[in-house]
Amino acid sequence: PIQAALGRMVDEVLAHQGRATYFFKAGAHGPHDVGYSLNGPFIQTFFARLRREGFEIGLHPSYHAHDHPGRMREERDRLIAAASVRPASVRQHYLRYEPARTPALHLDAGFELDSTLGFSVHEGFRHGTCHPFTLFDITANAELPLWEIPLCMMEAALFNRRGLSVGEAVEVSRGLIDTCRRFGGVCAMLWHNTLWDEVEFPGWGRHFTDTLDAASTAGACLTSLHMALDAYGKGFKV
Repeated sequence: PIQAALGRMVDEVLAHQGRATYFFKAGAHGPHDVGYSLNGPFIQTFFARLRREGFEIGLHPSYHAHDHPGRMREERDRLIAAASVRPASVRQHYLRYEPARTPALHLDAGFELDSTLGFSVHEGFRHGTCHPFTLFDITANAELPLWEIPLCMMEAALFNRRGLSVGEAVEVSRGLIDTCRRFGGVCAMLWHNTLWDEVEFPGWGRHFTDTLDAASTAGACLTSLHMALDAYGKGFKV
């Protein structure tokens, strides 16, 4: 079901005339990581489909990479070699982020935008905004040429942390979409490829498709993070 969900998520997004960003892990250094090969036939075929369909491929660094420059660069290089693309976007595993350290590592690794800064136990706007913003080097007291598209929802927070029903989770998604539309921002949402595993994650797939339906009904542009940032810079509402 985990492999099947990868392809079905693409199918569902395309059916809503959208695109998305897929984050892949390229390293595992501890018990909080789940390692997998990026070079097997299944993932290689899937990489080719993402490139063909115009989806973005980003890096999902390992648990201990958020403050480790060697691991950050090593995992970036491994993903480049396997996916034949240079990732512009990054999101940290477990949303681990050290403000005085992680942005500099992202910049050094050549990333253009991050989407880590959300809550792991609740939906909402951790930095008080749904608008992309540039990050800041607090050590050098200087703005960085690195963008943040803040994460406003992770499905695991709704189901595992808050214990919501599927219907309640869908209403939360609708509320977030309405808020971001009202303020002309970006509604960045995160799902894992455990969707449609009805044994361990019942209803998570329905939450995904119902949220896509709600976004389409609201007139949202469903797109990847990098495309959203480009559109935002041109003054479009996404």
